[in-house]
Amino acid sequence: MKNYNHLITDVLVIGSGGAGMRAAISAHDDGANVMILSKGRLGVSGSTVTACADVSVDSNSITKLLGFNGDIEDSKEQFAADTIKSGWGLNHKELVDVFADQAPRRVKELIDWGAKVENFAISPGHTYRRAIIIKGNNFAHTLARQIRLRPTIQVLEGVIALDIIVKDRCATGVYAVNIMNGEFTTISAKSIIIATGGAMNVFPVTTAPNDLMGDGMAMAYRAGAKMVDMEFQTFLMGCCSPSSLIGNNYPFVLMCRAGAHLYNREGERFMEKWDPERREKSTRDKIAVASTLEILEGRGGRNGGVWVSVRHIPKNLFEYYTEWYEGKKTGFDEKDFLPDLMQDGIESMPSAHFWNGGIKIDTDCSTGIEGLFAAGECAGGIHGANRLSGNAMSEILVTGNIAGHSAARTAASAQVTTPSKEEEYAYYKKLEDMFCGNGSEDPVVLKKQLQKTAWETIGPVREQKELERAIRICDEVENKIPHLCCHGDRVYNKEWIDAMSLANMCDIIRITAAAAAHRKESRSSHYRKDYNKPNDSMFCNITVEKSNGQLKMSNCSVSTQKVQGVQQI
Repeated sequence: MKNYNHLITDVLVIGSGGAGMRAAISAHDDGANVMILSKGRLGVSGSTVTACADVSVDSNSITKLLGFNGDIEDSKEQFAADTIKSGWGLNHKELVDVFADQAPRRVKELIDWGAKVENFAISPGHTYRRAIIIKGNNFAHTLARQIRLRPTIQVLEGVIALDIIVKDRCATGVYAVNIMNGEFTTISAKSIIIATGGAMNVFPVTTAPNDLMGDGMAMAYRAGAKMVDMEFQTFLMGCCSPSSLIGNNYPFVLMCRAGAHLYNREGERFMEKWDPERREKSTRDKIAVASTLEILEGRGGRNGGVWVSVRHIPKNLFEYYTEWYEGKKTGFDEKDFLPDLMQDGIESMPSAHFWNGGIKIDTDCSTGIEGLFAAGECAGGIHGANRLSGNAMSEILVTGNIAGHSAARTAASAQVTTPSKEEEYAYYKKLEDMFCGNGSEDPVVLKKQLQKTAWETIGPVREQKELERAIRICDEVENKIPHLCCHGDRVYNKEWIDAMSLANMCDIIRITAAAAAHRKESRSSHYRKDYNKPNDSMFCNITVEKSNGQLKMSNCSVSTQKVQGVQQI
């Protein structure tokens, strides 16, 4: 076996999106030596750079702290209340309070660093105007510039973390691989921050970049951390045709901004059955469930979707809207890849957009494993059953900052612990053996099988027998992992990368299916055909952890009161 490298740092940040970069900045400024592991290039990988993006801050603070023309009647308390209402009351109240309180300062900080504000608007679900529009690429590049202004922060690009090394319930480092040269690297750290985003690519169609596979959540689960609210995902309408735009959320934008209509194969505007008053302006969870049922019941199209149409909108009005909308984005024009929208609809389907649950954290972003912290979308608790629009971008700033300070504080009094040579050799040998030629299982085939399974079982519509099938298939695929066979060499080998992600996919799908099977009701984006109404006895958070090698679930009491006036599925 080839030699492997061994690196040491105080604080190791896994993930280089918004949360990871913000965490690294805080840890560095507290005096820690910091290292960032990034699957891709700093500032251009992860989901932050792809956001449109609204950043939520209470309107009172927007007026007094940021100088915009907001509404002083708003408050941090009302912002927190709206966040909890959107989450159907399953949010961790203490986390929400910290989030609402710190968001204004973190956003002002970003603007002071040079982030460009494009607009100020109201987003769905908010009582007041709170959406500060900052394009995702500008948001990410602003943070990346701050990283580069701190040259002692070491950034390892093209490096994938594979597993967290744990000793006596203390995180001590990670096993990793450099996909640019195929070399294995063990990194020992006094504290670790997971900032790897969501797990949307366990589904075949997603609005997210293709590197968001749930790696960090799965690694934390295997390390012993608890997962919370994993049954709640956000799906929104994305293209399923043409192939060049699969997952692109332009259909969703046309519905919520331009007033597009949804039709099934029979020409019915089916949202009239689900929400006669709001129809296509309904909540994302209702639209996702309704569209999925239309597809599953045989009223979809050739590519497995329903149709988003703007034919009822006057041509000159639609052209004016699209000209305005494209001007607010990065210059990419979806219409270049679509048919004439004044004549034809866009075939669309619910696409995985956001992971509302994740690693269970406290208000200091600790995971319950000594030295292990989490920030951003991979962390659960703030959103509950559903994320309020715009809160994702504020969340990565707030939790990234907190996690960075917490990790630096822990590292200041911790010692470096390294694995034994025997442990390293045994771990890396399994990965190298995938190239020995003795295996018979194709990792690409297994990945596609898992994605198909995820859509059919833990997508917007669920039922007990399908959730149980998901767990069985994950077990079967996991048993095949020792028999994988990869071809070629180890440099930029996509087949090998897929092979190394299979265990994470199995864990994420299995955890989600188990939590969804345990929640015998329908609530927000979690819809059960066999339990299609909310059940007051399930007003709780469900946590999942790995205990003695087995998946263990618990019901946890909610720190908020039941929310009145929440839209029911």
